Amino acid sequence: MYPHTNTSEITANILREWEPGVVPAAQAIERALLDNNTFHDASVYLQEQPLNTPCYLILAGVAGVKGANEGVVITRDPYGVNTTHSLDVENGVWYVAHGNLDWWLTNDTRYQSTVTYLQALGRDQLNMETLVTDVLNKTGVVQLMTIFTASMSASKQALEVYLTPLPQ
Repeated sequence: MYPHTNTSEITANILREWEPGVVPAAQAIERALLDNNTFHDASVYLQEQPLNTPCYLILAGVAGVKGANEGVVITRDPYGVNTTHSLDVENGVWYVAHGNLDWWLTNDTRYQSTVTYLQALGRDQLNMETLVTDVLNKTGVVQLMTIFTASMSASKQALEVYLTPLPQ
């Protein structure tokens, strides 16, 4: 199971939490936000802090000249980083996307659908509403059990929540 997989086992996660220096992922996120003043410092902390469970951590900074590439998906197991995928706007990577699978290891159709919708939408048309209506709530991405979808923006200090329409 470990090291460096995202397979989770509840008993192993509980036992791991008793090890010195290990914290639950939610506590690591809280500490990253409260104790770090920059995107870079928070990202490094979330990559290095020993955790009790595998998780995907999505971190975004505030847009601006220095913040243009402040976005990363960190794929963790309890012992370290499996992989990271970061914004690189200068080289055409203007979004990072993720589903519930390690898309670089397996065929994740939700990830592929997300990428297709983002590319079709385009960077200039992307905003908090279109992210939900034109990407996240579209067939192939949204799941039948999805109740709501949220869109957050640090630079706008905004959170928008959309109820998921029932399938027709």
